[in-house]
Amino acid sequence: MIELSLTDIERLVPNIETVGIDDKVVAYRFTGGLYKGVSYTYANIRFNVIDVENDNKLTEYRPEEIDPDDPKYALEVAFEYVILENVTKKDIETKPFKDYIGAILVTVIEGSLDNGT
Repeated sequence: MIELSLTDIERLVPNIETVGIDDKVVAYRFTGGLYKGVSYTYANIRFNVIDVENDNKLTEYRPEEIDPDDPKYALEVAFEYVILENVTKKDIETKPFKDYIGAILVTVIEGSLDNGT
């Protein structure tokens, strides 16, 4: 489970603030940059193991069979997102937007790992 304080998240990701917080949901709002005024939350976050050599997502494997240091394998973070607000009517149904918020999610996950949580 990722456990970062709201201050940690806002420190890790410039131009973002946390909003819509309850026990299970954290939402994010861009306070500047290209997507200023857009609020969203992540849904259905999952991790997939990719066989890089064969460009294939593994669906049947035992975790002990995968060496995390083997360059043959990569970990992919997959997710869905829900837009809560888009006051400036930015085009957010695009690959660049999903890639951008995907990079933010990876930053939050890495920050959580760096903190040992």
